[in-house]
Amino acid sequence: MSATPSRPAPAQPIPQPAAQPTPQRRPVPALIALSNATRARRPAGVRRQITVDHFVSCGAARALLEPLGLAHELAAGDLEPLRALADETRAITDALVAGRRPPAATALNRLAEQARATQTLQVAPDGSLTADIRWHADTALAELACRIVTELGRLDPARLRYCAREACDLLFYDTTRSRNQRWHSESPCGLRERQDRWRRMTGAAEDTASTAEKPVTV
Repeated sequence: MSATPSRPAPAQPIPQPAAQPTPQRRPVPALIALSNATRARRPAGVRRQITVDHFVSCGAARALLEPLGLAHELAAGDLEPLRALADETRAITDALVAGRRPPAATALNRLAEQARATQTLQVAPDGSLTADIRWHADTALAELACRIVTELGRLDPARLRYCAREACDLLFYDTTRSRNQRWHSESPCGLRERQDRWRRMTGAAEDTASTAEKPVTV
């Protein structure tokens, strides 16, 4: 008799990767930077709002984009396309905050189409498999547009809002679990709002005390 072939041992279950943070709570820095590029702002220590022209020179534009850590440097001929991209990005985010249908993303898509993607299979030490998709761009504008498209595709519009301080209209994206962020930044807006509230409270208390001290005329 021929020997009965032995059955292969049952495969061990592959451990599943740990849960990732909710995509909707991830920051959208490129989107916020471009949306706020043409808005007036009131930096700490300044008494009035100012509007900075980030597109007047390569130096000014590069300073705007520096926190994003782009792989490519902005070229001199990129200023006008960058301005158009900023205007369109602001129009899209303004529509999202207002609950309206966003306008056509013509400039954004034209630049994002210049990027290309590669996909590879990654095998982790625990045996888990993931598809690794990476985008590649040859210019700063294409890289920036690709990031903005990615951020718009994953954000929660309800977390996109304007600073609650009346003197500020800068946009921010609330990444808190409680969804209760009110200001685009703690400094200056959060600090100034609390200072204003304290002045109003102390002023009202002083008025009440002053009224109570007045003699009653019969």
